[in-house]
Amino acid sequence: MSLLFLLATSPAFAYSAGKTGSTTSGCGACHGATASASTTATFGATVATAEPGEVLVLTMRIANSGSATSGAGLDVAASGGTLVAGSNTRVTGGEVTHSATTAMSGGAVTFNFSWRAPTAEGTYTVRGAGNAVNGDRASSGDAWALASNLTLTVDDGCDDLDGDGYEGCDDGTGADCDDGDAAIAPNASETCDGVDEDCDGTTDESPVDGTPYWPDADEDGWGADGASVRSCTALAGYVTIDGDCDDGQAAIRPDADETCDGVDEDCDGAVDGPGSLDAVSFFRDADGDSYGDASVATPECVAPLGYTADATDCDDTRGAVHPDAAEVCDALDLDEDCDGLSDDADADVTGTSRWYLDSDADGYGAATTADTCVVPSGYTAVPGDCDDGSSAFNPGATESCDDPTDYNCDGSTGFGDGDGDGFVACLDCDDGDAAVSPSGTEACNDIDDDCDGTVDEPDAVDALTWYVDADGDGWGGTETTLACADPEGYVATASDCDDGDASVRPDAAEAWYDDVDQDCDGNDDDQDRDGFPADTDCDDRAAATFPGAADAWYDGVDSDCAGNSDYDGDADGQDSASHGGEDCDDARDDIYLGAPDTPYDGVVTDCVEADEYDVDGDGFALEDDCDDANSAIRPGAEEVWYDGVDQDCDGNDDDQDGDGVAADLDCDDEDAGVTTCDTGDTAVDTDVPDEDTGSATDDGDGGCGCDTTGTGSAALALLGLAAVARRRRA
Repeated sequence: MSLLFLLATSPAFAYSAGKTGSTTSGCGACHGATASASTTATFGATVATAEPGEVLVLTMRIANSGSATSGAGLDVAASGGTLVAGSNTRVTGGEVTHSATTAMSGGAVTFNFSWRAPTAEGTYTVRGAGNAVNGDRASSGDAWALASNLTLTVDDGCDDLDGDGYEGCDDGTGADCDDGDAAIAPNASETCDGVDEDCDGTTDESPVDGTPYWPDADEDGWGADGASVRSCTALAGYVTIDGDCDDGQAAIRPDADETCDGVDEDCDGAVDGPGSLDAVSFFRDADGDSYGDASVATPECVAPLGYTADATDCDDTRGAVHPDAAEVCDALDLDEDCDGLSDDADADVTGTSRWYLDSDADGYGAATTADTCVVPSGYTAVPGDCDDGSSAFNPGATESCDDPTDYNCDGSTGFGDGDGDGFVACLDCDDGDAAVSPSGTEACNDIDDDCDGTVDEPDAVDALTWYVDADGDGWGGTETTLACADPEGYVATASDCDDGDASVRPDAAEAWYDDVDQDCDGNDDDQDRDGFPADTDCDDRAAATFPGAADAWYDGVDSDCAGNSDYDGDADGQDSASHGGEDCDDARDDIYLGAPDTPYDGVVTDCVEADEYDVDGDGFALEDDCDDANSAIRPGAEEVWYDGVDQDCDGNDDDQDGDGVAADLDCDDEDAGVTTCDTGDTAVDTDVPDEDTGSATDDGDGGCGCDTTGTGSAALALLGLAAVARRRRA
């Protein structure tokens, strides 16, 4: 511990453990008013240099050539960095001072301490003051002096002399490998000049003016796509052109021949295609008939959509024209089978017409025929001429009743009666059919049977009745007409009950209960057709359900429409329990859930089985429950002693300790060992030993709390009070 003395002869204090704050003004506060010429304080050097963070060992020598002094001390401060204590010194408030008065030898003493340089470069000052003391704890005889400042320079030995942003160091460790050339720095670009511009220890690597090279692993002369490597000289395994999309296969490169193999050999991004060496021609098939147009071709590995390998289509605009088509007669005279011949010029033509030679040019041909697409000159499409040498004879010629010549080639003449029906040919519209004559009966057979010039008129014997269909629904109303074929606006089916509404007809779907008979069956309100309309039928979709029908109980159906539940056979308002209801006896209307019940009569009229013999619902039937009207009284209930109620039904309410003596006679009903009351007399109690001594003689102390001075009756009265107290405690 340092000592502090107050000297009566001097206003100063002496600090044997050192004092800070003296490096500028000196030690006059404790060791004399002014500096002494006989005393010197000297740093071991006047200047020094350190690198950032470096620790320098410093010294200060204090000497005195004057009065006799025996010890010395110091105070040192620095403008930056950190002072570190040495021998006989300590650091206080950042300054180094002596930790105790240090003895001088030969009139001098040297202190050592350290200084740790800051990280920031610059010039820093160390100031100091030294004193010499005679040890009398007073300022008289002491001396002091200020030391010349020590200048410390913090310098890492590195500078950016060329101003390129990077420093070069004296020991060659700086980032800038040439601090005299701003073009040489770690961020500089390497060029082909044999100089290490980027200071990485190598020259001319990845130079900006170098030639780009790409790796050529398959040695096909083409480099792989991707980043290039620049070099001043050629690189083994590298080439100066890229674009190889597969540098593992020499056959794949930009100048390779593309082939039809599913591989992009020429690295153009497309697989196979028209430029493939082995591509074949495909021809446009515009009409989709699988035959192509030879004039429109494209080379490909696989047929493009709308192209085919065939080139034999002679008309690619018509799907019916191709080499496998059949030649047919057509108005455009097309060459359908592409054989160079069309219609009649092609022996394979189909669809020809038969033509008849018409030598007399009367429009009717004879037996000579020609099968061609276009009618030949001198031919006609109508056969039947019985004399092709005279135009007076043909099926269209006119005959007279008095000329026996068969001009119209029908095998009969107007003069004769060929069919023997009593009418000569000129009066008979068909002299080959005896059933046809002016007196014939018209029938529906597409023949003018009565020769009146009309066919199948309404008076035909077998004409049908047709019904007007005004609403166009396919069903007729009441208005009729006769005809062989259906007249416009008429149909063969009748029964339309409303021919003004197309939605009403015999085959329409009935919309029930809308007052409209859509299907014309006379019924709109009896859907199940059981004879009961919907307003009286409780289920008009079930024919077996109607008022008065036989009802089968418990089948889920109210067949007789009585309105009661199908599961309530006794009509007491509750469904049978066996069918999900509440009635436990559906044959008796006095038995249902909630009905009045007489307990213990063996009949569960309220459908609650549990309460027949357990009225209070405490889980104990009458035979075990001593009070079946109170659920708090039952076997196992907690007994409330001495309240006159046997809660647990064990027959006991006043003998809590179960010793057989009721509380009004037992002086302690909680202790089965005490059964009677001590009356306090001195006679021998034969019923119980003395409570205290156990002897047969009562000592009269009232050991169980009875009145020891009163009579027996008084004791009993006190015992009654005790019993009441015990009841309250209980």
